[in-house]
Amino acid sequence: MFKQGHIKKGGGFNYKGTKSWFPKNSAKLLDKFILKKGDILMAMTDMKDNVAILGNTALMDVDNKYVVNQRVGLLRSNYLKQISPYYIYLLTNSKDFVADLRRRANVSVQVNLSSDEIKASKLLIPSEDVNIKFNSIITPIFEFLITNNKECQKLIDLRDTLLPKLMLENSDSSTAKLSFSVHFIIYLMQIKSMNFSGNLCYFFCFLMLINSCKHYYS
Repeated sequence: MFKQGHIKKGGGFNYKGTKSWFPKNSAKLLDKFILKKGDILMAMTDMKDNVAILGNTALMDVDNKYVVNQRVGLLRSNYLKQISPYYIYLLTNSKDFVADLRRRANVSVQVNLSSDEIKASKLLIPSEDVNIKFNSIITPIFEFLITNNKECQKLIDLRDTLLPKLMLENSDSSTAKLSFSVHFIIYLMQIKSMNFSGNLCYFFCFLMLINSCKHYYS
């Protein structure tokens, strides 16, 4: 289930947000709430004394994995004039757009955005030609970032799986191998965070692998 905790301050998908699970057979009855790749998810509630994520959005990067939770606004492009989800994502996290939304929020114990206020937001719609050119530039960038984030998340999950085994393992040889594996995964995560790609990324991995082997098996 996608909740407000999955939205980062300033915008973005927080993969570390608290996970809640919903049975797939029940989700079939909630088809309109099942999220698609390219959906924009907006935080509609925040704390009165600490407004951090109100109005910020996250970009869904996978199909049919999440169901949207209450108090999270769902924006889905109809591709009018070829407006892409990436344009909407960047627009909704822009400083002026968020500030305008927050000025129109309802303030009580919490700060709340209504769907009507979100719909009433004013925005500039570029011409179709401009959108097509914009999409040709921005789409490869976002696709790269999405792929990179997914690979990093896999490495994080693998690291979190191996670390407990490393702490409990009694055999010295097994411990060395696990420790090597964990450190190599951390190396990979560091490389990914640098946004290296292709042969350059593999070259750095190879160098770090040699260094790790020397350290653990010398």
